[in-house]
Amino acid sequence: MPKFTLFWMMLIIALIGLAVESEEKTMSDLHSWQQRSIYFLMIDRFFVDGEPKDLGCKEFNPDDPYCYQGGNLRGIQAKLEYIKSLGFDAIWITPPVYNQWVHPNMRTRGYHGYWAHDFMQVDPHLGTLDDYKALVQQAHKLGIYVIQDIVPGHTADYFSVQYVYTITPETLQHLQEAKIPQSLLSQLEPLVGESMVGKAAFVEKVKQVLGQFYPLYGNLVLCHAQRAMIPEKSWKLYENVVPNATGPHDPVLWQNDPRDPKQLAAEIYHFTPDIDDYSSREQQLTYNMSGLDDINLDAPAARQRMAEIYRYWIHEVGIDGFRVDTVRYTSEEFYEYFLHSTDEKDLGMKPWAKRHNIPHFFVFGEIWEYEYETCTSDGQTLSLNKYIEHNGKQRLDSAIDFPMYQSIKQVFFDYEAPEKLVKYLTYPKTRSNLWIQFLDNHDVDRIAEGTDWENIAQALFFIYTIPGIPCITWGTEHGFTEQRQNMFDAKYYDSSNPRIELLQKLNALRKKKENLGLCIGQVQVEQAAKAPGILAYRTTYEDKEFLTLLNTGKSAMLYQFRDQSHRYQVQFGSHWAANEHLQGSCILPRKSYVLLQKMEPIPTSIKPQIRILALEPGQKHGEFLMRFNLPASEELQKLYLLIDQNFQSKISVPIQSEQSFVFSTHSMTNGDHQIVLLGVCKDQSYIFSNTLSLDIQNPFILKKEVIRRPADLEIKQTAGIYGNVEPPLNWPNTLTWQKVQIFTQDTNVQLKLYMDEISQIWLPYNHFDHVFFYIFLAFPKINPQPRPLPCLNYDGFGLDWDIGVVLYGWGKKVFSATGSSVNAYGNPLQGHLAHAVNLEDKTITITLSKDLWEDLNVQDLSGLKILITTWDGDGLKGLRGLSQERKPYEFYTNETDPERMAQIPKIYAWQLIELTEEMEEK
Repeated sequence: MPKFTLFWMMLIIALIGLAVESEEKTMSDLHSWQQRSIYFLMIDRFFVDGEPKDLGCKEFNPDDPYCYQGGNLRGIQAKLEYIKSLGFDAIWITPPVYNQWVHPNMRTRGYHGYWAHDFMQVDPHLGTLDDYKALVQQAHKLGIYVIQDIVPGHTADYFSVQYVYTITPETLQHLQEAKIPQSLLSQLEPLVGESMVGKAAFVEKVKQVLGQFYPLYGNLVLCHAQRAMIPEKSWKLYENVVPNATGPHDPVLWQNDPRDPKQLAAEIYHFTPDIDDYSSREQQLTYNMSGLDDINLDAPAARQRMAEIYRYWIHEVGIDGFRVDTVRYTSEEFYEYFLHSTDEKDLGMKPWAKRHNIPHFFVFGEIWEYEYETCTSDGQTLSLNKYIEHNGKQRLDSAIDFPMYQSIKQVFFDYEAPEKLVKYLTYPKTRSNLWIQFLDNHDVDRIAEGTDWENIAQALFFIYTIPGIPCITWGTEHGFTEQRQNMFDAKYYDSSNPRIELLQKLNALRKKKENLGLCIGQVQVEQAAKAPGILAYRTTYEDKEFLTLLNTGKSAMLYQFRDQSHRYQVQFGSHWAANEHLQGSCILPRKSYVLLQKMEPIPTSIKPQIRILALEPGQKHGEFLMRFNLPASEELQKLYLLIDQNFQSKISVPIQSEQSFVFSTHSMTNGDHQIVLLGVCKDQSYIFSNTLSLDIQNPFILKKEVIRRPADLEIKQTAGIYGNVEPPLNWPNTLTWQKVQIFTQDTNVQLKLYMDEISQIWLPYNHFDHVFFYIFLAFPKINPQPRPLPCLNYDGFGLDWDIGVVLYGWGKKVFSATGSSVNAYGNPLQGHLAHAVNLEDKTITITLSKDLWEDLNVQDLSGLKILITTWDGDGLKGLRGLSQERKPYEFYTNETDPERMAQIPKIYAWQLIELTEEMEEK
């Protein structure tokens, strides 16, 4: 073998050895985290101790959830025993640092901790450094670790930087090639060379020039104008921030004015505008996220300062770990330095913590992505694993598992197929046993808002039986529905309820030494239904094997054990007693779950088999003949057809010489389904056929097409019930459509909206944003009583609606009219709600399946009324407000009377459609 080849092979082997050694060392240090569970709480919203802090800056208002409400560090210390009683042995608290309390452009105050003003002081609202030390000391006495939330990538919002726009000769050339009329080009020529600071100023100028032609050509001019960053020219300091300062109170981070050549040269900040393309890796790393001033962590002075700041908290308080906020907006390489630097003059957090006798110091990051690997718009790949380890170099210890969270939400709360969980359960995550598994947090909808307890119980059971560290948000044990609800009331600390009992049992289950395999074992998915139904996965570790079964469907399901030669002992279950044994097959009741441990082998006998004969490939709809072969046995007494293992709705099949039956797809939902024949023997044991997969595609028939506005008509800015509302400045055309088509199949309904624009600026997992769709269905003769439209401030349609839907970029809700009110959605419903986005056609197709209204006994859809409305909002703050100023993120109204302004409905565009035979235009 050539010497140089041998050299490189030896080098590769050495590097692999170092990586393995480093990984093993990391796992050894973090061993004490493997069976822990975390209780996450927001300091200002947890138990309040003493007088709430009112510092007189209009920042404190216990009646306003956007303001400080009075929670503090002493209050947390007082309730550590309560947290321990739930079974938790770690807490994660929001940043305790001194925040910017008031921003002139924000209704929200800095109670949450993520707008740092002074990174090395405790916020006066939350207590003192001594309070923090006392909290950690008491937690440690109780065996509870403390995790501090940190934000190394940005400060509070003290300044803004806008793009500078210029029309150039090249701009005119592009517009000429785009066939813009010469008469309009000549009107733009005087603007050549003129620079305008900010998009709003540029758009206003172009509007003045183009006049009525702006809706046709405005975006084209904007796309081809020269856009430059000149921070010295476009930087602006905000006034009236509290504490009143020009920048952070810090010896390094105060340097935020690019008009000063020294501060510009220091490069402490990126001095960039807000991100306007969240799929761009360059913008993620260097632009401002939601206005927060982005720190340049490549600048030595900035990164060293961040290390100094967070070494301080470890030294002073003795915390056990960090949760790192907004990691996606910082580079992966930063964490090699920040966490692992061995420079004696600039130690990373991990060696620094070991020096302070905290070898178990644990650091996980918030990487808000819904896939483990994502291709960015500028050709890069964002890999979550690379934030943890890359080329043998250690970075973060783990991450918050947002991809798993999203699939959990879809399967357990949105009634989608368990099959969606497979790739997230089996993806090779680096140190998967340390990833944080969660169901909600302070930035997303609370799980109890749109679902019921049996679904939540299943989801909790799921995250406690997969590798990773379960993290539960405060108030989950009390069914909190508001994202940042306070937990001040004494009733939250002395009551027992099914939620508390389940959490206590799950925490106890996970902490048993013999159940370590649940936390760190290898997962293999055995079965995952293509419709709501069975999810089965095995977890193996050393000589132990666990089998977890869940039924997410609304009907009982029949499960056949793949391994017929062993018994399984119940460890924990919703419908089974501990130590009960199962074997062969079992019925899983609706919404049930059970954890089993594989036990000793059992004697087995060979059973006769049934075989369904294969069909011609392709999609199926209508009626067709299905053939099968039965075994030559007199043991068989009955024969049933099971669709997607639904035992409750099994269909009797005659046992006859033809060995065939007619199969109809008419009442089935579209998509992949599995069918199996079940034979019942004389001794009441079961035999099964092979499983046959069917792709059901029943055709939807166009029933109605309603034109809202001809495609060539100018888009009008003003809409709303009273015609006096304008949309937010930044995305004005995402709320309107040109036409709607209504399709039906059986009693399923499909809406196809031809939108004016579709935005994906925030990378929403529903593939559209900047519009909330509210859809209401009123079936004739079901309930003739008109009801108000919940949360929209309007009941003028007089609609006797039965089913309500909210669909937006990050979620969906389906609810019944029962239990609804002016300010509250009705009881949550479970059923199939699907949607598809086509950017090329600018269409959003929404499919509502009849299982959503199965309890209403709907026989046909004639006379069905459908109301579609739009507004804008976000998942945290709900629907956006009305303002008397034109600005981004709020609707504008010219109404001046405060009382009448409060009565304006939160409805921008709307259409009320009745399913009749004739076509209709509006």
